[in-house]
Amino acid sequence: MMTGDKVSAAEAERMNMIYKAVPAEDYDQVTNAFISNLASMPTKALALTKQAINHVEDLQGKRAGMEAAFAWHHFSHAHNDLVSGDKLGGFDAKAMAAANKEQDKS
Repeated sequence: MMTGDKVSAAEAERMNMIYKAVPAEDYDQVTNAFISNLASMPTKALALTKQAINHVEDLQGKRAGMEAAFAWHHFSHAHNDLVSGDKLGGFDAKAMAAANKEQDKS
């Protein structure tokens, strides 16, 4: 996370960053099966389960942590702007996107 290195789908799945990695050609079939299964479940039970999970995450400090990370993110942009006149601190979003696309080709 600190280096911004890319993580493969398989590695992201192993680290529980994503639910499931599937080959691109199976994406529609797997997604539709997931959606069909979810749609067959009781709506109220799903809503209450989501509320319970969100509540537990809030008790563990997730909301406060996210708010702090967002504040630090904005602070870093303001700091870069004051120090260098460049909100991105020398990073060029378009160049970074192009480098990522180039890396994906290899």
